[in-house]
Amino acid sequence: MTLRAPLPNQESAIPATGSGDSIRLTSSICDTVAQKSVGKFGASVRALVLTGSLARNEGTFSRVGIGKWVSLGDAEFVLVLNSGIPLPPEAEVASLIRAIEDALSACGISCSVSMGVCHDDYLRGLKPHIFAYELICRGRVVCGEDRILSLIPPFAVSAIPREDAWRMLSNRIVEQLKLVDELSAVPEKLSVGAHYQLVKFVLDMATSFLLFAGYYAPSYRERNAQLALLAAQSGAGPWPFDLTEFSRLVEICTDWKLAPEASADAGFALWNSATSYARQLLTWELEQLTGGAGSTSTEDLMARWMRRQSIGVRLRGWLYVLRREGWRRSHLVMGKLLRKVWVSSPRYAVYAAATLLFFQLPGLFLSGATGVPVSFDETAEIIETLPMRRHRNTTSPVGWRDLAHEIVWNYNRYLVETRS
Repeated sequence: MTLRAPLPNQESAIPATGSGDSIRLTSSICDTVAQKSVGKFGASVRALVLTGSLARNEGTFSRVGIGKWVSLGDAEFVLVLNSGIPLPPEAEVASLIRAIEDALSACGISCSVSMGVCHDDYLRGLKPHIFAYELICRGRVVCGEDRILSLIPPFAVSAIPREDAWRMLSNRIVEQLKLVDELSAVPEKLSVGAHYQLVKFVLDMATSFLLFAGYYAPSYRERNAQLALLAAQSGAGPWPFDLTEFSRLVEICTDWKLAPEASADAGFALWNSATSYARQLLTWELEQLTGGAGSTSTEDLMARWMRRQSIGVRLRGWLYVLRREGWRRSHLVMGKLLRKVWVSSPRYAVYAAATLLFFQLPGLFLSGATGVPVSFDETAEIIETLPMRRHRNTTSPVGWRDLAHEIVWNYNRYLVETRS
């Protein structure tokens, strides 16, 4: 097999459906990642695949000076090595990513790169979920075997579990907690980074809703069109909120995502509106998943959904936490962690804590509260439901900002790298 790695000034074979700058910058990113990856692994590389929003030419770039750009989202790649070649350790992949990001920076592009390294058995074993579907439909082979993605077993959109859409919404809720320090001042205008996170939050709400409603599509443009069509056709419908108003919000966010310099920045009012939609959507989705009555609280629905997890799924999640921590740290709390198997998985525990806090944030921000959330008897009890604490021996009081930071830390450490 001959690898076809793009040359430094060569245009990558990606359809020109985005803006001129976005296409050019995406091409440069792909060129750099291909050259560094092939330079590192040589003939061991079977294929390099671009996925995510850049693969759909829906990336978001912000100009920060003459000839300098920032990618507000990650550039996501899957690097497939030939069978029989040992997969590199995490440290080696991290070193390659740093080299790629440094090379991009030298070219005037600030961009975070993520890369999963695998063999073809990973592709062959992918189950129906949103990531796999978008990889099949919109993944782009940057170099290597053109038909590598045909190894993924085909499946219909209807085969994607609704839990996958609920997880997406829950992930975005956790990520909104990263903004507590900025939002607690109730700003009239958000920073570019916070605005991007808000836009991504709204667009992924639309993704999650459309999959539950049976109208999912694999790109922001298509989802925006599907939502507008559904709003026009179904009127009120059995939906969690007014689709016409929600569709307008999604259209505004889609326009900004695809052309961030073409529309005005949002402030706290838009974030507050998005939070209201998120609560209605999350509650509705949990009702669909559990068959719960409309009068049941979001917290009760979440507890019902957690109880439906199998012990096997919960156990796999907690074993991942133990492996992640290593024997030196985890053996001290192993009994405590394994007792949590009877309550939920680490993932669901993080989601439950995040939603409890997140839906109180608008009131906390507007009231200027600085301490423990008013509806929590003991914030420390919420932290104890999380997989781990960052600082195990601390005895300092825990306020709601501390709780937000603890939730985000647990999410990054125990959820991002696994689906357990």
